[in-house]
Amino acid sequence: MSLIRINHLCKTYRMGEVEVSALQNIAMKITAGEKLALYGASGSGKTTLLNIIGCIDAPTSGEVRYRDTVLDYSARRQLSQFRLQQIGFVFQSYNLMPVLSAYENIEYPLLLTDKSKSERARLVDYMLKSIALDKFKNHKPKQLSGGQRQRVAIGRALVNKPTLVIADEPTANLDVVTSKQILNLISDLNRTEKNTVIIATHDPLVRDYVDRSVMIRDGKIREVEDV
Repeated sequence: MSLIRINHLCKTYRMGEVEVSALQNIAMKITAGEKLALYGASGSGKTTLLNIIGCIDAPTSGEVRYRDTVLDYSARRQLSQFRLQQIGFVFQSYNLMPVLSAYENIEYPLLLTDKSKSERARLVDYMLKSIALDKFKNHKPKQLSGGQRQRVAIGRALVNKPTLVIADEPTANLDVVTSKQILNLISDLNRTEKNTVIIATHDPLVRDYVDRSVMIRDGKIREVEDV
């Protein structure tokens, strides 16, 4: 079953008097539960595509269907709620709050929901155990290694049980051993939480951990590889 369908998607930016085409007539389907790698060089359009799928940016034309609903990018309040409830983000630079502990960083998105304190505690404790950081829950980011920080970022992305997880270069700042640990963690959580994962990356290692790889170049889908 398709979770996301993208049809005739285009994105154009205006830089002064010049129009720059970032995406050109993108069409693709993402199946519920799959792990997909999106490969492309800097400037290829992959981050723009991720931002549109993740409801951070809006397309110039075309549509994104989430299950059977066409996303309305002009409805900002509804889109914000949709993003909060359905999408989890993992960033290359972790984007953790330095003054908060691992527990508090993971809990933060739950504070934007109507969940009770006890429910938040249950979800955060479960996630800390899932990412094997329950013994480090009171540590702040500066007290954690790069791999541990990325685990916290993954925990924060998944604590609200999103349907879709978007990971932008999650292994870029990590060594090979730690990268494998992070990719195994993402795969394990994909299986247990039954979410759908899109990983934007330059890292060839990611191919071994996904169901499908898609190459984007010059704003167009150039290659699709089933693993």
